[in-house]
This record gives sequence, structure tokens and C-alpha cells, in this order.
Amino acid sequence: MEPRKPLDARASSIMLVLCMTWGLQQVLIKATAGDMAPILQIGLRSGVAALLVGLLMLWQREPGMDWAG
Repeated sequence: MEPRKPLDARASSIMLVLCMTWGLQQVLIKATAGDMAPILQIGLRSGVAALLVGLLMLWQREPGMDWAG
């Protein structure tokens, strides 16, 4: 088993951006709750995420994603 490596600057910055994105999403949901229902915002975010994951799977040619035949 390979020993764990310490986090480098790239991994730390990716984690920081990820946490900031999650925090900003919560702020935006609260800020726009008067204009758009929070459940609609969550549904749209989930739909976009599912689409992006599907596109990533197609791009990487994952098994089970071969719709062409």
C-alpha cells in the first residue's frame, strides 16, 4: 500500500474553491428566495449537475453510456 502524500497547493486551492461555491449557493438561495422558490433553484441546480455528469461520462466513454448502438 502506497503511503499518503501531503496536500499540495493545487489540491488545497480546489478544495477552497469547492467550499466557497457551496457556501455561495446557500447565500444565493436565501437572497433570491423572494423571486424564485428555493425548491425550484435546487431542482435547476440538480438538473444542470446531472446534465454535466452525463456529458462527462459520454466524453470519457463510460460503459453504459453508448446510446448510438
